[in-house]
Amino acid sequence: MDLIERIADYVLETDPDDIPSDDLKIAKTFLLDSIGVGFAGSTAMGVSSIVKQLSEWGGKKEARLIAFPNKLPAPWAAYANALMIHARDFDDVHDVAGIHANAPVLGALLAVSELSGREVSGKDFLSAQIIGVDLAVRLAISVPHRKSGWHASSVFGIMGAVAAGGRILELTKEELINAFGIAYSQMSGNRQCMLDNALTKRMQPAFAAQNAVISLFYAKKGIQGAKNIIEGKYGLGSTYFNQALDKECFLQELGRYFEIRRLAIKPYPCCRGCHAAIDAALELRKQEEWIGKKLESIRVLTSMRTKVQIGGPINPHGMTHVGAQFSIPYTVATAWLKGKVGLDDFIGPALNDQQILELSGKVEVDVDPDLPNPMMGIPQTIQFKAVDGQKSVMVVSHRTGCPEKPLSDQGIMAKFENCLKFSREHISDERASGILNSIMNIECSSDFNKDIHVIYG
Repeated sequence: MDLIERIADYVLETDPDDIPSDDLKIAKTFLLDSIGVGFAGSTAMGVSSIVKQLSEWGGKKEARLIAFPNKLPAPWAAYANALMIHARDFDDVHDVAGIHANAPVLGALLAVSELSGREVSGKDFLSAQIIGVDLAVRLAISVPHRKSGWHASSVFGIMGAVAAGGRILELTKEELINAFGIAYSQMSGNRQCMLDNALTKRMQPAFAAQNAVISLFYAKKGIQGAKNIIEGKYGLGSTYFNQALDKECFLQELGRYFEIRRLAIKPYPCCRGCHAAIDAALELRKQEEWIGKKLESIRVLTSMRTKVQIGGPINPHGMTHVGAQFSIPYTVATAWLKGKVGLDDFIGPALNDQQILELSGKVEVDVDPDLPNPMMGIPQTIQFKAVDGQKSVMVVSHRTGCPEKPLSDQGIMAKFENCLKFSREHISDERASGILNSIMNIECSSDFNKDIHVIYG
């Protein structure tokens, strides 16, 4: 029996009442965070053009979009919402798995819940979200994807999205296994877009959400997919990673411990690999003896993977949006000079700030040969040297936002409120309060789609 059968049983048989109330609370927080960054993502580069194209293709008006008045066919709506959630690289991340799970899962889930043909309770929605995220993360942890060129958020995100949608659509076990098999035929997403600073980076989780919806409805129509997609001769591990999935790791506490507990809420809208250096810069500049100092150099010691992906030299003539998001030199220089790293630091004039560009050019990123887990790049060592010769060495083992170093409730609310300011449509204080209240009380709702309507305007 392929592991996919055990996965299907887990997805369909987990009772919402067996999910701890603390996990439901966590899921609500990540739903709120995802909706917030989705509003901010509505004005991110490329988003309006894509939504315009999706609208021009037309089709049945089935599902709503965050921040846009459109209704689109469910696969397109799933794509658009996942795109917006991930567009500013401000959505949650699982630091161990290296995956953005909620973007593809919620992108698909929001669309599928509108087509379910039944009243989906808030508790059912949150349970589907938790299980979808859990599956995506468990798969990412159980194979050595960090050594590969695959984009985990897309490759594993489609599986989580199918799981979440399959619960809401109340698929049979056979239908769900077929949906997973159909999704496996569409599993894709690579890391080259990150090296090339391409907008397709933000699109890959959106493709996962879109294709998950397609897979689910094909399966409902009786279309068959491959069955042995995890452990088969050309299953997930052997085909994508040249190594079998670690079954024991995957099954550990399955159905008893949900990985949504280990997600991190991002405090800065950029690649997670930049966050340790940002944390260090913000902490150091608050110390009395360093206030107002001019830096001569910054040296960041991290993994080879991190150095290659986000440690290269900056363009001294100005940065692109994605290039800045994926740059330790740019983000740590911004943190030092501005005392913050926010959404407005990756758009417009900020990308050509000569002070930031000058300091960015003095940031060196090197490989730390002594990292205990070189694939993760943590702990990260950051060495600061001021022009007066003073030096400081800081080691960051836990990045802000992770369970070991969480954002406060006030920090989470401040992030949400700030994201709303970047929406393509004005969000009044009354509506913002309505969004907040509807999400934070959603487990009491008997009809998720009715009670969540305020997010769509």
